[in-house]
Amino acid sequence: MRTALVANTGTQPLLTAFWLEQFVARREVVTEERAAIYRVPFRVQDTSAALGDWAWQFAAGCEPALSSTAAGFAGLKMPLTLLWGDLDTVTSPEQARAIAAAAPVSRLIVLGGVGHIPQIEDPALFNRRLIGVLDTLR
Repeated sequence: MRTALVANTGTQPLLTAFWLEQFVARREVVTEERAAIYRVPFRVQDTSAALGDWAWQFAAGCEPALSSTAAGFAGLKMPLTLLWGDLDTVTSPEQARAIAAAAPVSRLIVLGGVGHIPQIEDPALFNRRLIGVLDTLR
């Protein structure tokens, strides 16, 4: 039943653009060409079942994720850089600030004018900021 539900909603090619639009602030970036890229994995056998398994684990998994509490981030040993859209309505900028405050060595880079998927909403901005982060690792 779960696989049928996912196949008729989450991996239904006719709904790809609709779902992408739910994650972006700038809906004009959801073009047919971009939606086609996101549809490619749907051709792989058992994708709907795998997505259903992931969704169940995400929503009702037995073990809480370490990322669900500030203590989970406080235990990180490595530096953490967050690239976050200021218009993200899926995981809010407030959540980003809380994560950055909890992690011992962190930096938050807020990307203006984009939502949850900044790499498709403003690829040039995202790439500049990502390259800037990577350049500091040299």
